[in-house]
Amino acid sequence: MHPEALQDYEQHKKDVIGAKKGKPANTKYKQTKLFSRSSVVQQRRLDELIVSYVVQGMHPLSTVEQKEFIDLIQGLSPHSSVMSRRTLCRRIDCEFDSKISSVKDLLKTTKHLCTTADIWSTSVSSFIGVTAHWVHNDTLERQSVKLACRHFPSPHTYNRIAEVLDEIHSEFGLSHECILATVTDNRSNFVKPFKEFSITIEEQDEEDGNEDLSFVHIDSSVPEYPSLSRLNNATVGKFSTLWNASGRPKSAERLSEVLNCRLITPCPTRWNSLYDSLNQLNSQRGKLGDIMLKLNLPSFRDAELDYLEEYTKILKPLAVAIDRLQGQSSCYYAELLPTLFAVESKLEALRSSNFRYCSHLLQAIMDGFRSRFSSFLQLKAEVNEAILASVTHPYIKMRWLPQQLSGGKKRIHELMIQSAADLGLVMESGSSSTTADGEVEDFFVFTEDVEVSGKSTHSKAELETLHFLEDQRKELEVLD
Repeated sequence: MHPEALQDYEQHKKDVIGAKKGKPANTKYKQTKLFSRSSVVQQRRLDELIVSYVVQGMHPLSTVEQKEFIDLIQGLSPHSSVMSRRTLCRRIDCEFDSKISSVKDLLKTTKHLCTTADIWSTSVSSFIGVTAHWVHNDTLERQSVKLACRHFPSPHTYNRIAEVLDEIHSEFGLSHECILATVTDNRSNFVKPFKEFSITIEEQDEEDGNEDLSFVHIDSSVPEYPSLSRLNNATVGKFSTLWNASGRPKSAERLSEVLNCRLITPCPTRWNSLYDSLNQLNSQRGKLGDIMLKLNLPSFRDAELDYLEEYTKILKPLAVAIDRLQGQSSCYYAELLPTLFAVESKLEALRSSNFRYCSHLLQAIMDGFRSRFSSFLQLKAEVNEAILASVTHPYIKMRWLPQQLSGGKKRIHELMIQSAADLGLVMESGSSSTTADGEVEDFFVFTEDVEVSGKSTHSKAELETLHFLEDQRKELEVLD
């Protein structure tokens, strides 16, 4: 019945008979077979680990040809072999194709997403990178994938950028209905493709993207401004000399002896880098005299150090806000409005600090901030999406609304109701949400204290949004 097992059966009988007679069993065949099967599994796993080591560590493909690497692998696993460079190339290509296929399958299930695009250059080459981001339908967690990192030769004209982006989007089956937005920097060659070729989906109002950024100009005729400018230039000039010195090995060693850490230096392509650099120096104010003496650099005057302290104190709310809003994984659009109002509040609170040098700087920053974000700070209709993002975040809801705008709660609630009705996001008959302790009746208790309208009855959308706003839980699961 089972001829393939006959040899094993015959050997088993010999082993049993031999054992009864006190003879050692002949297990050579079994051991060879088991060892062979185990070796195949072990070799397959080893190959996977080698590919992962080369790819994740960005090691050269020639790694598998190095004698020391081969000795390492065979020393750890004497019966295993190391694949050739050619085999490694084939395996990496296969894994790449498999990864692309899995990303495409994942994106097929995603209704809406946002992409990002950036171009950067080294001394010899240029590259374009594209990523995609969305919120998982079930877990509500942010998901991200890398779509491309490609060689992108010059010239980086707007039409070539448009062609490459369209090619990448098409390769992954991303339609313009699926892509809600693409985030780029504001260089002209990136801005122009979207002005020339962008698609506006019907039913959505086309917004004017040509709004100019306004600046607050400091009037040099005001007596305080020329002196402030001179003080700023003198102070930052000395710090620039210090930062330049920190790039020289001998000076860096002397700095390390005093500070016990490396000096942060400004980078023009990194937000907050100037603030971070000045803030570090301000925290080391007591050591700056010793540092400048050791490096034979001009020492700081007390007025310059006082100016540094006031400057960093005023810029701190903006710097912290920028760090929050450029969060990698936990920052949602819901945080924008609360962050803007927090910055305004913190800047307003600084008025009582009686700055000696930077009071006019504080006023200029406040004027510029309010001018730039006036639509958000006044909760105008064009920022309704930002409003909805904030009030539908379980942790935020309406807690961010400042006292002077508390009268707008009714309008915001009506906006929620209308949006819920428009999207069909209303509670079905016979279903209900529950609070943390499972008491579904809590909702109806809360509605007695919340005035929505003069009507005695409410729609499903009104009841659902009221229930959400009164729910004390702050977890994302509340959105279910």
